[in-house]
Amino acid sequence: MLFYERRKKKGIKILVPDAQVEEAKAQGVKVEKDEKTGEHFKIVGYREGAENEKPSDIYAKVFEDNSSVTFENDIYSQEFFDFIRQILEKVASYADNSEATHELNVESINVAKKAVIDILSRCFNNGGMKVMVQIMISIFKKDDALCRNFMDSLLNENNAECIMEILFECTDKVSQNNVARLVKYLLCRLKVLEKDDLISGATECFTEVRKGEGNETTEHKIILPKAVSAKFMNVLLYHLKDRAPRSWSRFDNYLDIIKSFGINSAEDIEAEGDQEAYNL
Repeated sequence: MLFYERRKKKGIKILVPDAQVEEAKAQGVKVEKDEKTGEHFKIVGYREGAENEKPSDIYAKVFEDNSSVTFENDIYSQEFFDFIRQILEKVASYADNSEATHELNVESINVAKKAVIDILSRCFNNGGMKVMVQIMISIFKKDDALCRNFMDSLLNENNAECIMEILFECTDKVSQNNVARLVKYLLCRLKVLEKDDLISGATECFTEVRKGEGNETTEHKIILPKAVSAKFMNVLLYHLKDRAPRSWSRFDNYLDIIKSFGINSAEDIEAEGDQEAYNL
């Protein structure tokens, strides 16, 4: 037979940082000092123990880090991607070339990039990538400036590392195939838009300021192709000697992008989507 004794809960001992001792005393809080440890503390009621307490710096930092990824954790759902798809389909249906439509295209592509490249490509259930990429291509098809700006923005993100990581490190073929198809379309579209710059070998000169020892700065001139498609191809070819061989078992799409730039048109890549039934 078991017997239970109702006992009154004791107060909770909460440490008070040295810097807050005087402030707590000024608020009428009784602050005591542990002579053995030298720590200041206060005793509060068991049920009110943590109501008005701020988390420690470590806890606050952990909470901040957790909150920074809460968005991704909350949107791994089919309903979310269905909602994004419906928005993109609506934007793709607009046929006018007004400035307002261009701005809408830009914002929708930014959302699509987040959904396709940053999230879906790392999901196990990523079948929705197919239809998302097809809609992105439909939006790019009607906006030349958007093609250039989007590809340039990828290059500005550590030389399109988000794409290279998928091409070389990702083991999921669905992710690789769809991201590679998007890149192939953009490159094949841009090589036509930038034909004159590619044929003439037009370049741009940039000045990079580097800091040396003793905070001394030196200027270095960097010459890059003017054509965004050529810049992206240079990044791809840079990895040909080292990163590509290390990823030999999964670099089919990487090589296919290089091949497509030479022999395919944007219409060829777009037609690949018409040959499949895209199902979420």
